[in-house]
Amino acid sequence: MNLTAESHRIPLSDGNSIPLLGLGTYADPQKTPKGSCLEAVKIAIDAGYRHIDGAFVYYNEHEVGQAIREKIAEGKIKREDIFYCGKLWNTCHPPELVRPTLEKTLKILQLDYVDLYIIELPMAFKPGDALYPKDENGKFIYHETDLCATWEAMEACKDAGLAKSIGVSNFNRRQLEMIMNKPGLKYKPVSNQVECHPYFTQPKLLEFCRQHDIVIVGYSPLGTSRDESWVNVSSPPLLKDPVLNAIGKKYNKTAAQIALRFNVQRGVVVIPKSFNPQRIRENFQIFDFSLTEKEMKEIEALNKNVRYVELLMSSLVQSDLSTGGVTIQSIPSVMNTENKVEADVCALPAPISSTTWMSTPSRSRFCAIGTHGPPYIGLMPISKHTLLDQASQRVSTFMRTANPCKILENLSVGSGTGLSMARTDVLPETGKEAPRPVWDGYRNEV
Repeated sequence: MNLTAESHRIPLSDGNSIPLLGLGTYADPQKTPKGSCLEAVKIAIDAGYRHIDGAFVYYNEHEVGQAIREKIAEGKIKREDIFYCGKLWNTCHPPELVRPTLEKTLKILQLDYVDLYIIELPMAFKPGDALYPKDENGKFIYHETDLCATWEAMEACKDAGLAKSIGVSNFNRRQLEMIMNKPGLKYKPVSNQVECHPYFTQPKLLEFCRQHDIVIVGYSPLGTSRDESWVNVSSPPLLKDPVLNAIGKKYNKTAAQIALRFNVQRGVVVIPKSFNPQRIRENFQIFDFSLTEKEMKEIEALNKNVRYVELLMSSLVQSDLSTGGVTIQSIPSVMNTENKVEADVCALPAPISSTTWMSTPSRSRFCAIGTHGPPYIGLMPISKHTLLDQASQRVSTFMRTANPCKILENLSVGSGTGLSMARTDVLPETGKEAPRPVWDGYRNEV
């Protein structure tokens, strides 16, 4: 693949094309000064970027649009030079809301179309003005969604010329197949945006998408910031990896540039976010060298199935002690870790009303822990991103599964400590599955 700073687009299945390197624009609106995104996008365009990734829920699309329009007015670019990706948020999945939502995005951007419009998550919140709707108890309010119906509305947006291409984000294999096997499908997803970097290479999902001509777009390609509100800060910092730094020294490049080149060289689109002028320019300087086959394999071997982005707002399991069972209220999550059959799924109920699902990245182990009530066996307080080893070691009931939705259907919980558990019915691999929630994509299943 002959890639240059001026020419690094790859084809999409619908005949359009996408630049392999883009600028991510997510920023916490509470912590980011106004105008930061505007300046970052202008600097990026001047540096050579032609791909900008944004979203309505980022609260800064007005600045992105202004930057693009100003650079067009300067004669630096034409509209057709820019590839802009927008996203359909969780509260807008009902088909009748899809086009109005995209039209609202276009009005904010002051553009006539987006180059790519994607379903941000295969889960839905209750429609309404609140982007993160909650009930009186502070719990997120989910909404039943028909992804196929939503997709048909996305197809209509493409037909109307409001979006040149349409795709998805955080979808696993089953969800992709649901769309691709839909009767009357007009356009299949051209892309699937997921977390992807040297510590989380997504080999199985990447291979599946390649087989179906779906481009992987990797967010957090450099790891990510260390924001505890949504990042697993217990995971090792990617850019301190000795292999990346050693290879970087050979080419006089940074670890970040090596990580970006690695994904780009294997056909994965990368959208590193930065509002720092120097890093924006550095991240673009990855087209003047190439990695050897040996170096590519060395970086591939770094894969630890480590996920940095943990949107814990979207992983909730309801524990119903009155019936002595653990039932799924909803487990929509973007935890699309590599699907590993050997991964353990365990439950450690405390005598409370709810449990929260979290992960230990180093072991791909998933465990439900009570998060309210008195501190049993020293489990509380506990970092929302960390599971104590003693928690999983002291649980007597485990289930080996490739799908966390095969949940403990009938689990008797002992009184008092939350440790005495009698396994009355743990679903085996080949056993009856518990009823699926609206979205069961806890991990990318391949």
